[in-house]
Amino acid sequence: LHSTSRRQRQMCIRDRSKAGVLTLRGKGETYSYHSNKKTPWHKYSDLIKIVKVEKGITGLGNQLFKECGAIQQVSLPKELQNIGDRTFYGAVFLKRVELQKKTKYNKSTSFSGKTIVIRK
Repeated sequence: LHSTSRRQRQMCIRDRSKAGVLTLRGKGETYSYHSNKKTPWHKYSDLIKIVKVEKGITGLGNQLFKECGAIQQVSLPKELQNIGDRTFYGAVFLKRVELQKKTKYNKSTSFSGKTIVIRK
């Protein structure tokens, strides 16, 4: 998958849509999206069930997975410092996510209302 943003170009995005797995690999924070800008994996959003964010990613941008309503499982690195607004908005099948105590997120907008956040 390709993206025109400078920040996304620095990240390796592996999409295994057939397996339902989206893996993000790179360094630093991801790009923040908005309503008019689609993610590189937009056309596969209904197929993504597992999101793996690998070591090196320190922040997840706004609305990064907002259209991925089928997400059921998320794997996040210990280094993750920030989760943006509406990052997992619409991921109604994501029942639980584990975050480090230091990871900042907006309790009312980062996740769907049904997601339970467990601090480690």
